[in-house]
Amino acid sequence: MRKLLLFTLVCMALVSGFDTALAQRRTSARRRGAAVASPQTKVLRMAVDARDSQLLGSFDGRAWADAVKTMPLVKEGETFRLYTLTGPAGTGTIGKPVPPEYPCDDMVEVAVSPLPEGEGDVFAVNGDWDAQPRPPKVQDTNQEEYRNVVAGHLRSKGIAKPNVVILQLLRVDLDGDGTEEVLISANSTATPGHFMSRGDFSVVLLRRVAQGRAVTVPIVSEVELKNHKDPVQTGNWHHKETVAAILDLNGDGVMEVITTFQSIFDGGKNVYEVKGPKPRPALGWYCSGGH
Repeated sequence: MRKLLLFTLVCMALVSGFDTALAQRRTSARRRGAAVASPQTKVLRMAVDARDSQLLGSFDGRAWADAVKTMPLVKEGETFRLYTLTGPAGTGTIGKPVPPEYPCDDMVEVAVSPLPEGEGDVFAVNGDWDAQPRPPKVQDTNQEEYRNVVAGHLRSKGIAKPNVVILQLLRVDLDGDGTEEVLISANSTATPGHFMSRGDFSVVLLRRVAQGRAVTVPIVSEVELKNHKDPVQTGNWHHKETVAAILDLNGDGVMEVITTFQSIFDGGKNVYEVKGPKPRPALGWYCSGGH
């Protein structure tokens, strides 16, 4: 009798264990099915150079996409938040994108309205995060310390006695760690001409603390060491390049640096990620008669 009772208990335990395992497998299968049937919707984060009516591109949570790839995803009538260099500027509604045309076949025109009055750069961002959690502070450009920073960079590039004109000086905490970085836009002249000649330059430098010491990281560095004279010009066009905005375009908490550049021949914008050891181009647009 005892053996029969023991045998019965063992069988009941085995059946119970089998039922539990089967239930767990069914639950796991249901979860997998639910995951396939209802994938998590990705938030597409778009950015527009609103004043120039140019779509910059987007970020899908993993990678940046340029304007041409982003164009089919634009929803006409969507509300975007507007930002200038120093602060928010309300909201605007995005229009229907215009496909690229020759010669600027990578530019997608799209209007955002209304825009704030004036001529300063305005950028539009969709989504619900704060794209400018730490607005930059405009600083006095007449600071010898930062002229020396620029001069040191230029000497390392081969210009022995640079003539430094600081066009813009900004202070901002890019990554929210409590330490402010400095962005310096400088040129060999306040009014660039046609082509760069020996000693000419246009730079945007990031001054930040790394491993306990101040370092200079070039975001843009156009430096001319050769002399180019008419009638045959072989040098680069002389750009005036400054920071147009500092915004967190992908919502990761670290702000990107947006630069604007212009010569008498061309112009455009570039977006740089600056959270690694070297700035990395992310988005932008460019066009000229010789594009």
